[in-house]
Amino acid sequence: MLIRTNNMTKVYYYYDATTFSYKRVERGLAFKILRAFQITLISIAGSFGLFYTYVAHFEHPGVVRLKNDIKDLEANYQALEQELNTLNQVLGLIEKRDDQVYRAVLGTEPLDKAVRNGGVGGVERHTEFREKKIKNNVLNIKQFNK
Repeated sequence: MLIRTNNMTKVYYYYDATTFSYKRVERGLAFKILRAFQITLISIAGSFGLFYTYVAHFEHPGVVRLKNDIKDLEANYQALEQELNTLNQVLGLIEKRDDQVYRAVLGTEPLDKAVRNGGVGGVERHTEFREKKIKNNVLNIKQFNK
């Protein structure tokens, strides 16, 4: 039977039935080393637990900054898309006015759609560059989402 005293030194006693008295329990070096190892192991396990909790519930500031950059870029792309749609509408009105008013007044035939939509260098002008850039952007987005 072990009895613990009320002081902070953790001195233990056991009852010796042969002498009918309490004797002090002596702790050896092996017990002290084992106790230090236990405390170290518990501390390491606790720190890993806290680290996992932090990683699971909080985002890294760099990731937060990148997500904010993505939101800003998406907002910029939407603004550019709206501006492009407005320009396409204006261009459509100019085409309509050209076909119906100016060409009729001048007595010429309206331009063919292929000629009007031809642009500079055709539609296949920079396909290799565009495809390479799109593939790189998709890879970067996939890596960011992991």
